[in-house]
Amino acid sequence: MLVTYLREMTVSASPQLLSWAFQLAYLRVSGLGPVLERCVECGRELSGGLYSAAQGGLLCGDCARGIEGGLELSPGAVRSLEAIGRFEVQHLGRLRLSEQIRGQIEALLRSHIRYHLDLSLKSESFLRKLQGERTSSARTEADGGGPDDQ
Repeated sequence: MLVTYLREMTVSASPQLLSWAFQLAYLRVSGLGPVLERCVECGRELSGGLYSAAQGGLLCGDCARGIEGGLELSPGAVRSLEAIGRFEVQHLGRLRLSEQIRGQIEALLRSHIRYHLDLSLKSESFLRKLQGERTSSARTEADGGGPDDQ
């Protein structure tokens, strides 16, 4: 599974999305995936709500009362996470996510992994740096060249 994701990252325009997909797949295979389709306390079906790392998933409005430090997940973020888990690795680049949804997904994964695995992933900062370099490089090419062209 890791080799497949790493291979795809080398050609993808969205390595961060592939990183999230791998993290979700790994968590689910390990039995540690976040519960996003129902309230982890009462079992009520949900399409969004308050995510609590300590509870391992979403909480409905009633069960979320008194919970501090949770992360509000929009229905769009939950649908996007479901799509990330459903898409084939080679087609993940087709997903278009708003910055708001990207932020929610990143925050959820960081919180979930930190709480359940007691890890802080360095790959996220590396991928952000890599994405920044790609964006900077693309802007330079679009402007007609680099510093050597002056």
